[in-house]
Formats: sequence, structure tokens, C-alpha cells
Amino acid sequence: MGKLRARPNRLPCAISIRSSTATGFTAQAIQLTLSALHTFGQRGISSDQLTAAMTYFKGNFPSDNLETSDELAAT
Repeated sequence: MGKLRARPNRLPCAISIRSSTATGFTAQAIQLTLSALHTFGQRGISSDQLTAAMTYFKGNFPSDNLETSDELAAT
């Protein structure tokens, strides 16, 4: 199966990370997160991972509550 790759300067976005990790493990959690982001940037995600993420969002954020850019611009 093909991989989706992150492309520099394409669809830039902000990434926000929150943690409920005990203070003693915060540095380790940050390093693990940065490592995962680096791997994503280098290898991309598989079709299976993309499908799983889309399924997660569909189940947690019903599409009737989402707005398109045109709907937002009309307000």
C-alpha cells in the first residue's frame, strides 16, 4: 500500500500538544512526541492509518456540526 507523505510548505498548520503526564515524565513524553512527528514527516502515514483517523473523526465529530469555508465566510 502507498504512503502519504508530508510535503514541506504544503497545507501548513499549527500543532498543539497537551499532556496529562506526571511532571517527572514530561521531558520523556515531549521527546516521544517529537520523535513521532519526525517519523510522520519522514515516512508519512499509511492508507490504513488515514482510514483509522478519518473513522475516529467521523465518530467523534458529526459532520452536520462542521462548517465549510463558504459557510464560515457568510457569517
